[in-house]
Amino acid sequence: MTYDPDEKSATQICHELIDLWKSRQNGETKFRERGSRPNLRKFLSVFGLVAHTYRIGEQALVMYESSLVIETFPLLRATYESALTAHWVAQSSDGAEALLNKDVQGRKAAATTLAKARSAILRSGSQQFPGADAEFLKTSSGNQARNFEKLCEDLELAGADAYAYYRLMSWYTHPTARLIDLYIEPSDDLTEVESLRQVPEQMDANMWVHFLAYSLIWAGRAIDFIDEEHLHRSRIRELARLLHIPDALNLSPEAIRRSGRAAREERRANWKGPRKAR
Repeated sequence: MTYDPDEKSATQICHELIDLWKSRQNGETKFRERGSRPNLRKFLSVFGLVAHTYRIGEQALVMYESSLVIETFPLLRATYESALTAHWVAQSSDGAEALLNKDVQGRKAAATTLAKARSAILRSGSQQFPGADAEFLKTSSGNQARNFEKLCEDLELAGADAYAYYRLMSWYTHPTARLIDLYIEPSDDLTEVESLRQVPEQMDANMWVHFLAYSLIWAGRAIDFIDEEHLHRSRIRELARLLHIPDALNLSPEAIRRSGRAAREERRANWKGPRKAR
């Protein structure tokens, strides 16, 4: 992944992508899947993740334009993760099911945790935790849904590079020593603390504004994968070229083989043999 050093152009691209998304009207997206029956779970999962990407991405852009770079990292990371996840689900034959399984697993874990709580109110809530008793769906992509690194590996042009940038974003999102350092002013020789800061040292926004634009590009293409009208495909591709990035991160050959194997195994399991002549 590379980025153009012109921060203004990346900011303008972010604004245009957000405006394109907002230009969609209710009911305007006509869902389709080439060569297969439409999967409502996939449509709803992709749409929800893309909507969330643009919703929080817009707020991240506002903060960047206010020179609040460090404060934006939690939003930036969520934007990036949501966009890549939507991109993956839109191309995966069973990614939506894997995400739902992850959610059910999380609900079961939350109910278990609540049952151990000291508060009687919290403990009583564990018996009524919504969705905790749902059954798991068949999927070959459970590892990818549970592990973002594995999900990145499923996208051929993302892979380890995409996950490495996610780790960098996490560095400034979690309570880390690097984050603490931003609130400390060291002496010139770095041996003593010169002063403490209530406002953190800010970083150059250039690189990270580009990653915000990348996320919005990939989220836009995620909805395009399942949009029969392909409303904004050509413009998204043009903007991706301006950013020097691929507009689509296709599934890796291994991801395609994995889903193919799972589909064949399911067909064999459901095959009932030839009908007997009457």
